[in-house]
Formats: sequence, C-alpha cells, structure tokens
Amino acid sequence: MPHNDPFTMTRTIIRKGPMDQRELDKWVLMEQLRSRMMSDRSPYDALWADIQSLIDPHMVINNMYQAGFPSFVSDLFLSSEHVLAFDDLDSGLQEGIFPAYQSWARYGMLDEESPLMEKPEVWSYFHTASRQAQGILLNSNFYQQIPVVLRSVSRFATGAIMMERDEECFVRFTAFPIGSYFISNNNRGVTDTFCRMYRMTARQVVEEFCTNDKGEVNLDNCSVALQLQWNDPKRHEEWVDIVMFLFPNPEFDSFRARYNSKYARYSLNYYEMANNIGHKMLREEGFSYFPVYCPKGFHQPTDAYGVECQGSKARAPIRRMFKSIQMWLLSAQKLLEPPMGADPSVGGGVSNNGVGTTPNFLTMIPGGPDGNKKFAPIYQLDPAMLKPVQEYIDKCIDEIRRICLNDVFRRFGNDDRNTPPTATEVLQRVQEDSRVLGPQLGSYNFDFISRMMHDLYYLMVEDRIIPPAPKEIHGESMKVEVISRLAIALKQSDINALNAGLGLAGQVAQIKAQPGTERINGDEALDYGFKLLNLTPKLLYSEEQVAKIRQKMNQMQQQKQ
Repeated sequence: MPHNDPFTMTRTIIRKGPMDQRELDKWVLMEQLRSRMMSDRSPYDALWADIQSLIDPHMVINNMYQAGFPSFVSDLFLSSEHVLAFDDLDSGLQEGIFPAYQSWARYGMLDEESPLMEKPEVWSYFHTASRQAQGILLNSNFYQQIPVVLRSVSRFATGAIMMERDEECFVRFTAFPIGSYFISNNNRGVTDTFCRMYRMTARQVVEEFCTNDKGEVNLDNCSVALQLQWNDPKRHEEWVDIVMFLFPNPEFDSFRARYNSKYARYSLNYYEMANNIGHKMLREEGFSYFPVYCPKGFHQPTDAYGVECQGSKARAPIRRMFKSIQMWLLSAQKLLEPPMGADPSVGGGVSNNGVGTTPNFLTMIPGGPDGNKKFAPIYQLDPAMLKPVQEYIDKCIDEIRRICLNDVFRRFGNDDRNTPPTATEVLQRVQEDSRVLGPQLGSYNFDFISRMMHDLYYLMVEDRIIPPAPKEIHGESMKVEVISRLAIALKQSDINALNAGLGLAGQVAQIKAQPGTERINGDEALDYGFKLLNLTPKLLYSEEQVAKIRQKMNQMQQQKQ
C-alpha cells in the first residue's frame, strides 16, 4: 500500500506480486533508506570520536569490524577525575529519575482537574496499573540497561534502547552503543526509523533465525553464501554481517496484522548485508508500537541526533587539564631528576653538543658546573613553581564537575555538614537547581519515559495483566506522570506558591482583625493573590459556600451568648 517516504518525499509502493518480487522491492527500499541515513549521520562521527578519545573509549562502535577496546586509549588517560565526574552524573540521573527502590512514574488522566480522578474505582485502577508496570520493570533487565542509556546521553547526547516481549519476564530491554545505529525522525520530531549493523557468527545466525523450537534447521531464508558457510563445519565461527531495520511499514494493514505481525504498523526486518544475492530476509515481524526509544540532549526539531550535552561541553576543560598535568609532571621530573653536569674526569656523558636540559642528561663541562663541584645539577627548579600549575589543574577539575552537575546531585543525597540545612536554604537550592535539571528530565520524559510507559500499558492490557479501564474513563486521554525525586524537586515551586498563598491568607486575617480596615475587601484580596500565584481555585471556597459557613459561625456565636 502507498507510503510517504520521509527522505525522498516520493510515494513508495511494495508490489503485491510474487514473494520474490515483494522481498526485492522491500530490500531495495531499506537499502536506499540505510544509505541515506548513513550519509545524514556522518557529520556526527567526528564529534563522537573526539568525545570517545577523551572520556569514554567503550561506548562508541563506529566500525563493527573493530569493536572492542580501542588501541589509541592506552596512554591517553593522565587523570581519572573527569571520568569520575561523569560517573557521578550518571549515578545522579539514575538516582533522581529511575530509582529502582521506589516508584518513579504513575498513570493518570491528562486532565488533572477532572472529577473522575476522585472516584475510588478510577484512582484504584491507575494505582494498580502503575504498580504492575513498576513490578514488570523491576523483574526485567531494565535497571541493568538504563545505565548504558544514561551514559550514552550524558556523553554523546543520544541514546537508544529497545523494548521487546519476553517469555520469561514479559519484556526485555536492549541498549545499543552509540555509533552502531542510524535513526531518523518523523514530522513530529519523534524517532520512527532505526537501522543497526552488527556481526554474528554463522552458527549464531542459524540458531537465531533458522532453528525452530524442536531444534530443526531450515536454511530457506538464508543466502546461498550463508548456506555454503553452514554446510562446512570449519566455517561455523566465521563472521556474517547483519542489518536490523525498523521503520514504518509500507504494507501496514490493521486487519491482516491481527493474523500476521509483519503487516503491523512498524516493520522489523533482519537480513544479510553482504553476498545476499537473492535478497533473502532472515526474519520479518512487526510491532503495533515503535519499540526503540531514543532520548537525546539538546537538539533542534530537524536534528535526528542530539548535538549538545555534558560530554561535548567538557572537551575543552579536559584538554586543558591533560596539558596542565603533562606540564606538571615534566616540571616535577626536572625538579626531582635535574640534568647534571660533570668534569671530564668523571667519565661518560656528552660533550661538544651544548648543555643538556632534559632530566637525567649528563653534560661534560671542564671544571664542573660551578667550578667547585665536579658533579652537580646544571640548574634547579623552585618547587613553588608547581603551585600555579596545580591550582590551574584544580580549576579545570572544578569546571568539569560543574558541567557534570556534581554539586547539584550531591544536594539530593546526604548533606555532610554538621548542621542540616534550613528550609529556606533547601527552597533556594531547589529553585536554582530546577533551572539546570529541568531540561534533563524534560528530554527523558518526552523521548523515552512517556512513550515507553504508554506502550507498556497497552502490552499489559493486551496480555490481561491488568483489567480494561473502567467505563467512566473511556474516551479520555491518559498521562504518564514522573514522580521520582528529581521530578518532585522540580515541582517545589508549586509548594512555594502554596506556602505564599497560605501566608497571604494569614496576613489578610490579621489585618481584618484590626480596627480601621473596614474598607479592605479581604475576600477579593485573597482571590487576587491566589490568581497571581497561579494556584488552583479548588483551594478557595465559592462565595455561596463561604456565605453558608459564615452563617453557621454566626449561629454558633449567638447560641453561646
């Protein structure tokens, strides 16, 4: 059926002819998209390689043929301070957004003021669904994979994690290293196309794609090259290049998708990248939702990948720190092992080539360096010269820690001061931190948390882990609310406004109790103040309710008299 290709803006049609022709058309389409996505990602490769060389050599796999520990990192790390700063950032994000020991998200209605949320059956339903979702995530490998995503986003501004069904724990998550995949967004800026290239041995390919539950092997969906490779037992451990391609299904058919998932809204395909003469598909399946979530750092709506994060910002101070440490070490070596001078009678050394200045260099000088000593340092450095260099190194380390928000996240943990902070200090800190942490939580919520929790909800309903929603909320929109420590801290401004409103009410009451304030309309002053503070009208009784309350109070006073 017709599909509007987001890259070429042309209409692509998969022919309804023989199966061989259909697979050829689909294979050609995916190869065209893959080529375009590889070209679109190429400007980011240099930036990722630079961050990899400075911060994290393990996370980038730009070339699937050279996966593993890069050789260029062996002599690079002169200090681990920057690595520890980024580790603190990742730990703080996981502690603040995805804590495993408490609920960090819950289901609710998009209209938070809806009276339906006050009904016990509706509240209980959302509470049950939220607890079930948290239990499923806890029993899966979610908390083992989420650190990889946080690490990727903090250093390279882009992450990718996939949620699939699993027979043992309902869902299974897979985080992909940066550089091993290509992505593209739809018109709303949401990732809806994902391509990954990786390697498997011939034995692994046959076990994964060609072996049924009974252990029977069927190689019909393999290329001729792979079949020849499998028929030779000596070649079972040779590598095979695999392409995983997930994109909006050009053959989407909601009716046929009920019986065959390859007609679902999103098509997931595996095929051999090289020597695939027959264009065979190793596997075709589909999803009703897009199973790959790609949280990003700062990016424009037209950017498929994040363009700015802590990793990109910290490159300059890390380089300055490395250079300063090299200068400090060289100066310390000259201080401890200065170049020496000696009279020729001592023997050895270098003569007639000038005076050596490098450590352990021995220069032959008639009469010795100072005339009195036959063997002595040519010059000696002042140890005080190392202090400015050390101070600059510490300055670079502090800058890296500020970029990684280390001081911010420590405020969410234990306070190591002898006296705990006052309530005013806590409020001031939260107000300052909210400006920094708000974008962090917002990017994860839009690109990852909200979509993943929505999809998990539909999977739970589909498998009847939770009952269908009550009839009262049919047709309403659902909302995923993040309730982690970081999200609650960012909502501190609402609590500040509430405290200000209650304080205003107390002030109005005190003023009205004084004589000479008859002209002040306390009710109007309170309404005006609450509107300025943007507080919900539910906090104030209506005029009719206030009139009834005052009438009862007057009656009670009259009865006492």
